[in-house]
Amino acid sequence: MIKFDPVKNRIFTDTRNVGIGHREGLILELLVQRAPDVIEKQEIITHAWGNICVGDTSLAKSISALRRAFLKLGVKESPIITAPRVGYRALPGRVQCVEISLEEVVENPLSTETPKPHAELDNESTEQQDTSNGTDLSPICPPYIRIILNILSVILIFATLVILSIKLDLAPWPPHAAHLALAQQRVGELILIKSPSVKLSLPLRRLLASNQCDCVVFVGIGDGENELAWFHRQTQDAVNLTYRSGQLPVVSAQITQFVEERK
Repeated sequence: MIKFDPVKNRIFTDTRNVGIGHREGLILELLVQRAPDVIEKQEIITHAWGNICVGDTSLAKSISALRRAFLKLGVKESPIITAPRVGYRALPGRVQCVEISLEEVVENPLSTETPKPHAELDNESTEQQDTSNGTDLSPICPPYIRIILNILSVILIFATLVILSIKLDLAPWPPHAAHLALAQQRVGELILIKSPSVKLSLPLRRLLASNQCDCVVFVGIGDGENELAWFHRQTQDAVNLTYRSGQLPVVSAQITQFVEERK
């Protein structure tokens, strides 16, 4: 059985492990989830590229890259079948998606090409912790200034999150139980705040894993619209995005740009 890790973008067996690209991972994920149905080319392109305009050639190159990855894995017969002039499908029972917990995602950051050795991941984790602990702060900054800034940051963060949660009507807000409406947890460097009833999808877990920073993240899932807010604690600015089902790839690109610009 071929196993597929959609978070770290790799296919593997008991003896071999091959990394695949980000687009190829999205394509394989869709084909495996819908197997053995034939998925039309345009639907695959929309799923993997979002609002970026690409043609059939780009899709064909990604399919070829996937088939080469299966060959490297030692699989002689590719599980991806071409439906002429229509699209592609995956053979049922050939590839199994591996469910990755949120904790495992953060402990082993996302790799879009080739999975990194555990030693490198440990080094990266140590470097991130050093940065988050403030070792690069200027020594001339008085301690009381840091305390004041931290207090103001916390007040601003929670005021924003309360407003967002009420807007999405995630939970009732009686005065004596307002603090119970949202749950908070650590996701690597991120502080994730959401309603306890909100379940994180695989794409959302992938987004959290690949955009680690000193940020507070709010996730809200509504009936028709979803909300995603990313507050950067060091730069004191945020991005707040409202999106519908199917628009997450576009939102993910905006979040990634927001985080990259503040590194």
